[in-house]
Amino acid sequence: APGASGLSRRAACAWAAGSIAFAAAAGYLFFGSPPLGLLAALQLSNLGVTAAAVKLPQIALNVRRGNSGVLSPLTCLLNVLGNAARVFTTAVLTRDALILCSYATLLMLNGVLLAQAVTTSRRRAAGGGGGEGKG
Repeated sequence: APGASGLSRRAACAWAAGSIAFAAAAGYLFFGSPPLGLLAALQLSNLGVTAAAVKLPQIALNVRRGNSGVLSPLTCLLNVLGNAARVFTTAVLTRDALILCSYATLLMLNGVLLAQAVTTSRRRAAGGGGGEGKG
């Protein structure tokens, strides 16, 4: 039976255990000496999460409906410029291939989103109704 917070006792225990495990893992990463292989795997997983959970679904949705909806070309341009700066500084300062690959991939995906947003904006300006969704 749920308590005052709406969580069952089992869910509350699971949430507490997860929080403790997260805190322990964070403490180990921040204050311990994790193996370089673990750090590399975590860096690589960041790319996968960002690309798979955020950028690729947005790109696919834009393709399905034939436009980018209300996605701002200016926001997309700023994302591209920010990623370009990250690629440049990583290439010049750290030369870390894993991080460089991550930023370059995100630069490419943000470039696709920028192209989609600009195309939609141009259609709207031409009276093509680029904001009308198919799905």
